[in-house]
Amino acid sequence: MPASEQPSLLICLGRREAFADILETLKGRPLVALVKPEDQPAWADLDTLPLRFREGETTLHFRTPCLDPAFLAELKDRRFASVIIPSWAYAAWRDNALETLAAAIGETVEVISPDGHSLRGYTGEAMHRLIYNKAYLTSLFTAAPFPAATDRVLEVGCSDGLACDLLAGLGAGAVHGVDLWTENVGSVFKGERTTFSRGDANRLDFPDGHFDLVYSIATFEHLLDPWQVLEEMHRVTRIGGCLYVQAGPLYHSPFGHHMFTPFADLPWAHLRFPEARLAEHIRAGGHEPALLARGTTPEAHVHGMLAKSHVNGLFLEQYGLEAFALRHGAEVLMNNVSYEGRELLTPELRAEMPGYPAEALVEHGFELCLRRTR
Repeated sequence: MPASEQPSLLICLGRREAFADILETLKGRPLVALVKPEDQPAWADLDTLPLRFREGETTLHFRTPCLDPAFLAELKDRRFASVIIPSWAYAAWRDNALETLAAAIGETVEVISPDGHSLRGYTGEAMHRLIYNKAYLTSLFTAAPFPAATDRVLEVGCSDGLACDLLAGLGAGAVHGVDLWTENVGSVFKGERTTFSRGDANRLDFPDGHFDLVYSIATFEHLLDPWQVLEEMHRVTRIGGCLYVQAGPLYHSPFGHHMFTPFADLPWAHLRFPEARLAEHIRAGGHEPALLARGTTPEAHVHGMLAKSHVNGLFLEQYGLEAFALRHGAEVLMNNVSYEGRELLTPELRAEMPGYPAEALVEHGFELCLRRTR
C-alpha cells in the first residue's frame, strides 16, 4: 500500500460523541479505530481494532503493560502512517501512558485537541521529548489546577516550544516561552496562543504577578544562578497562582553529565575519570563520527558538557528549596526528590568516588510546586 494510503491508528479513549470535532478534522484520512471491545459497536462506521489484554489482566486500560504482547507486535507490524492521540484534559492528562503506547506502535505520534483545531506530529527525538515533558506536566497537574481559557502561562527554558504547545492545546489562554540558549526559540511549535522570546531568566521582562502559572522543566540544573531565576519566577506569578520547577539529572547523579548515549554503560563516568579518558570512551563506542558531523570532537564535546556553563554542578541541598518557600511564605503543593542508581552504587564504585556523599550520588532530581500567597 502506498504511504499516502496507509491508515493512521486513532486511539479512541472516551465516548464516541466526544470525537465529533476530531473526526471532522480528520475527514478524508484513512483511519483505523483502536477501541475497547465493549465500545466496538459505537465505531461501526470505521475499521476497528479491539484491544486484546494480557491473560489474567484486570486493569483494562490503554496502557502498554496491560496489553497482550503479541497484539502489540501485530499493531507495530501494521506500520500505521501515524498513531493519533486525543488530548482530553481529564483522561489523556493523567500520565503519559497514551504517548508511550503510541510510540511503541508507530514511528509518528500525532496529538489532536478535543476541538480538532490543533494537530501536531512528533517523530524521533521529538517523540521522546513529548513523552518526557508530558510525564512532568502531568505531575505538575496533580498539584496545580489545569490552566483555564483565561489563564496566562510562562515556561522558563522552553527551547523549541514543545511543552508550551502542549499547554496551549490543553486549553491555556496564552502561553509564553522564554529561553536564552535557543537561538530560534519556539521556532518549531508556533501557534495562535503561543509566543516566544529569547531572554535572560535572571531578569524576566514581565511585570509582577503577570502569570497564573509559571513553570520550568529540565532547566534548573543548567543555570549558574538558579536562586535568582526562582526569585524571578515567583515575582511574575500572581498571588494565588502556581510556580513549578523540575530539574534533573543533577550533576552528581549517575548520568548528571547529560551525555547519555556514549556513557549508558558507565555510571558516574564524569566523577570517576578525567576528560581524556571520557573522550577515549566516546571513540571506542563508535560515537565520534556523529560528533564530527556536528562540527565538534570528543574532547570538545566532553569539555563543553562538563563546564559549569552547561551543568551547574550543585548538590540538591544547595538549591535551598525549602528555605525559598519559607522566606516567601509560599504554600508548598509538592516537594519531591527522585533517586537513581542505588543498585548501581556498588562498594567498588563507591571507593572510586570517596569525596562525594553517598546520598548525593543517587539524588537524580527534584520537583517543587508552590502557590504564591503574598
